[in-house]
Amino acid sequence: MISNGAATILDDNRQHLISTWAVKTAMVFEYARPAKSALHYYTAEERHEFKRTQTPPEDVFVWLGRYIPKERLPGCDYLGVVLSTSPDGATISGHVSTFNFGQLVIQVLAHRPGEIRIGNRVPVRAGPWQDSLLQIWPMASTGIIWPPALMSTTTLRTLVHRFSLRPFPHHGPNDPDRST
Repeated sequence: MISNGAATILDDNRQHLISTWAVKTAMVFEYARPAKSALHYYTAEERHEFKRTQTPPEDVFVWLGRYIPKERLPGCDYLGVVLSTSPDGATISGHVSTFNFGQLVIQVLAHRPGEIRIGNRVPVRAGPWQDSLLQIWPMASTGIIWPPALMSTTTLRTLVHRFSLRPFPHHGPNDPDRST
């Protein structure tokens, strides 16, 4: 999935494993920020409970997509976005992590129970999400076939900010929005 986007079937076990790894990675990457600007979304209790259960929390969503970078660069892209307020001014507590490892794109949306209703209180930027993303957590279906439709650079840029109201600074070398 990372190196060449080869077709595969994501059964329940694989969806759970990838989702667990994605959430763990989102939690760890929060600490990759410089200490001065660190805003940590996940609480110590949430991290300990996740470690104990090794299952993504109830109010976490994980999607997979496929993007072919124009050049091969080491490492991964990462952008963490804290959702702050909705258009109606209501406070929202949420965090979106978007990763790009080779051809694999992972997006993790975490929110506090009952505070976010996707497409209702949090605006979802328009994009080809039905074709270019596979929801693997909560498991939408068993036996998902990988890969989804290939994302363009524009689609990836939109994906990174699809739930965001105010993006945080980028923390990876390959930010598609970064000026060169």
